[in-house]
Amino acid sequence: MAAKSKNPGEAKDKSKAKDWRKSKSFKAVRAEILSSLGSAESMDALTLSRVDEYMDFWVLRHQLQDDVDERGLYVRDDRDRLMENRSVSLGIQASRQMSALASALGLVIGAERRMEEDEL
Repeated sequence: MAAKSKNPGEAKDKSKAKDWRKSKSFKAVRAEILSSLGSAESMDALTLSRVDEYMDFWVLRHQLQDDVDERGLYVRDDRDRLMENRSVSLGIQASRQMSALASALGLVIGAERRMEEDEL
């Protein structure tokens, strides 16, 4: 039996949460990163560790977004006061960390990649 939630909109059964690590998009993103960096066999342990760290944040960001989708931008606290869903600010922090890791790995993502291609 699921535990009672303090927030009325909170999910009752966390076991139904999507496992992002098993998703096609997770595998596609990780494969794209690895192919951008070269073959996995030629990468050092630090680089592979940073890729894994990036993917951990990728999963976290999706889990946080799932929470916002389910409970909304605002939730009620234990005193029944309306407050921002903490997943919103944590999602922003995760995205910033992902950007820092992408830069550390030398990855060019999205608009930056299109700008570089336009310059060629």
